[in-house]
Amino acid sequence: IVGAIGVILLSFGPTPFARPGDPVRAQTTPEGLSLAPAALAEAKPDAFHVVHVVRGTGGTATALRFAVKPGGTQAGDAGPTDGVQIALAAETAAALSDKPVSATLTISPIEGASARAIAVRLVGAAPTPWAIAEIPLPQTPQTTTPTTLSPESVIEESSVRTITFALPPTASVKALSLRALADPGGLNFGVEVSAISFRPS
Repeated sequence: IVGAIGVILLSFGPTPFARPGDPVRAQTTPEGLSLAPAALAEAKPDAFHVVHVVRGTGGTATALRFAVKPGGTQAGDAGPTDGVQIALAAETAAALSDKPVSATLTISPIEGASARAIAVRLVGAAPTPWAIAEIPLPQTPQTTTPTTLSPESVIEESSVRTITFALPPTASVKALSLRALADPGGLNFGVEVSAISFRPS
């Protein structure tokens, strides 16, 4: 019986009692800070998104998938508390507060239901603008500042690629918020994120 319980707990990954929304600690790297899939697995969706944690052998998290529900908010419509939020532990939040931050997402489109863009912002003491980027073609990383979406977007359904966002200084950072952007109606359009790295300036 004890062995069976152990196998069941292992199937939930290395942190079986963690709850979505629990603060996560970024790993320190030579380039800055990094959120591994195990940290991304603690993301908590708002009312407009659905999330799914992709798990590999033994229940280890390998990526986070999130999608906007049909009729969910689009560019320019989201409020300060909207989005899929990843709460940050105190030391990680302090390292990102009050300075410009370069945030790089490693992504893969979801075949047949790919969002056309992603929006990112740091959640702090005061509202900050969303940085928005269309999902690029393979091997075409791009840096974006908060902007509006162009109506045309060509999306490849394969190949991992990265998007780098230039985020403005945010006071008293508490979390990172993500949104999938897609045309209203139809399926849940989303994206898969396997890693997020930060480089504070």
